[in-house]
Amino acid sequence: MTFRARDIDKLLAYADHAHIVNGTRIVEQLRAYSTQLSTFMYYGNFFVGKLLEAKHLGRGTFTDVGTTYKLIRRDSLLRLMPALEPEINLEFNAHFMDTALTIGERLVECPITFHPRVGVSKGGNVSNVRALAVGMRMIRGLCTNWG
Repeated sequence: MTFRARDIDKLLAYADHAHIVNGTRIVEQLRAYSTQLSTFMYYGNFFVGKLLEAKHLGRGTFTDVGTTYKLIRRDSLLRLMPALEPEINLEFNAHFMDTALTIGERLVECPITFHPRVGVSKGGNVSNVRALAVGMRMIRGLCTNWG
């Protein structure tokens, strides 16, 4: 319940302009006040997005490397799948975006709503310490091409 189906229309509005439309939770007015995305995680995620942007300078503006809410064209997915490393876990979204940009896919971000999680998270957002570890792996991956 953190993402809403009605945001699919927003993603579709950008579909003619990109191969991949990545949702961004960074717009404060669209994010519920109390979510699992703490202030520390919010700014860490934004920082890694800017690192991705610097790595692929001129290819786009990136503010959210952690969201899983995206729209991908089928032909892009077929090109992307062989290039992805399946053993990458919690930092996968950063890896996904970096790999897509590396192989020439066009990405655009779209603001989406973000709501508190129902249930318990098992991901990198369970604590700031765990989020820092995931963020450091994202940074290392972006700097070493995930090798």
